[in-house]
Parts: sequence; C-alpha cells; structure tokens
Amino acid sequence: MSGSRILPLATWRPEAEPDLWEWAAELLGTRYASLATSTASARDIARELLRTGRLLPVLDGFDELPAAVRPQALRTLNGTLDRAARIVLTSREDEYRAAAREARVLTGAAAVSVRPLTLADLTVYLSRTAPPPHGGEGRRERGTAWRQVLDPRAADPRAADPRTTDPARAARAQVLGEALATPLMASLARKAYNDTGRDPAELLDSHRFPGRAAIEAHLLDQFVPATYDTSLAAASPGRHWAAGDAHRWLAFLARHARALGSPEVTWWSPPRALPWPVRCAPVIAAMALGLVALAPVGYDRPAEGPLA
Repeated sequence: MSGSRILPLATWRPEAEPDLWEWAAELLGTRYASLATSTASARDIARELLRTGRLLPVLDGFDELPAAVRPQALRTLNGTLDRAARIVLTSREDEYRAAAREARVLTGAAAVSVRPLTLADLTVYLSRTAPPPHGGEGRRERGTAWRQVLDPRAADPRAADPRTTDPARAARAQVLGEALATPLMASLARKAYNDTGRDPAELLDSHRFPGRAAIEAHLLDQFVPATYDTSLAAASPGRHWAAGDAHRWLAFLARHARALGSPEVTWWSPPRALPWPVRCAPVIAAMALGLVALAPVGYDRPAEGPLA
C-alpha cells in the first residue's frame, strides 16, 4: 500500500482520539486488514507508512465535523503534525475560515481554492465528452445539444450581436450554470446525458426544474439509472444487473450506513445489517449437522458395574 488514501474526517473525534496518526492507522488497518503479516498487524504497518511519509492521507470533509468540534480539530492537527508531515485537508471554505478564527489556520499549509466552473468551462467539457450524433456527422456537430442549452444566444439567429440575447434564455443559462458549477454536478450531467445519449434540452424546462436544487436533485436521481442503462450493456457483456435492483441494493446499504452513524459503506459492515437469525444461520446449521452426525451413536445410559 502506497500513494494516497482518502480518510473520511467525519469519523474522527479529536477530543477522544488526539493522535491523528493513531486514528488514521486504526481506520486503515481495519480497511486493509489483509496487509497483516506474521510479525506486524495491519494497523502497525499503516502507522509506519503514515509516519514515514510513504502514504499520503487525504483528510476529506473537515466541514462535515460538528461545528463545535472543528476548532479543536485544527488545534489537534497543529499539535500532532510536524514539519515533515504530509497531509491533504479538504473542506468548504466558509466552515474552515470560521474554525480558523477560533483556533488557528493549519500551520505551514498551502491553501488551494477550487473555483466554480463557468458556463464556458461547462460548454467545452460537456460538448467534448458528448457522443457523436446519430448519422455519423462527425465531431463538428458533437456537443451541439449542450451549446443549445448553455449558450443563451445559441438559438438566436442574431447571436453575433450579444445585445439581442433573450433575457429569459440568459436567466435560464445562469440557473443551469449555478447548478452545474461543481465538478460533481458537471460529471453527473455527463453521466445522465452524454453517456446515455439523452437530450439535455429538458433542463431548459423551468416548470419542471425551477431552480438549482431541482436540477441537482434530478441529476442525482439519474445517476443509478444512467449507470445501469440497458443501452450500455453491450460495453459490459458480463453485467446483468437492472437499474431497479441496483437502486434497491444501494438504498439498503445507505440505510445501513445511516443506522451505524457512518458516512461511508465499508466491506465489513453489511453483514451487521442482516437480522440475527440470518447472521447466526451458519452456526445453527453447523450445530444441527453435528447433532445429526452424533445421532447414530445414541445416548443410551452406559451399563453399570465392572466390565467382564
């Protein structure tokens, strides 16, 4: 194990686990239990990789910590990390700034701020990743649908003059730009429309999608159906899962994670979601087989007295 690993910071409680490396080693040791050897546990190996800088921890979701805990988390990070330590800390900017006002910024760290994607960025990205149109017209026509959606002048024959832009189209393009301004939403739009060949023009319907929240909710709802779209079956001949089944299974895992109070689903936790009779079924079956195997021996009371 080397490189970088994403660690959900929401599971860290700095008041109870003041040593960041111990918390990270415990998490990684559980996640990669197979790393254990005859002389060292997976936790010990993870701790050594972290302390020597051979593994870069990406502490994801500082803003997902409770607001009251964030200042203490920054103090603990500053107290735990030395000059040689390497980490990546991700957070929404406002939450980080608020915590830093009560504590102190992460000492010696360089700050990188991710700026929102512009309409021009979105048009280029979604147009380039769009499939070629039916009929084989080629790359020139590729992405025309997205330009029609994101450029308020695209449908206007006088588009060379920006003063003729339809105010309603301009307002709609602004709403779409705000909804797709993050890499997550831009990638979901690509998945929902480019990967399936659907027409994104439906996003122009202001009655169906009145604002940013409605557009984001729609794109999230489309992720599973788009991922398991039947038109993509040819590209993955070994996959036979239906979108409805996948949605039901993922919903089960999400409910299980919520019941555990965890922001992520781990491979070792799903068995705990099963009813106890199901979890204990192997043990019960083994006991039953044992009783069946012993049955021919019988349970007669042994004869009393000395043997002849």
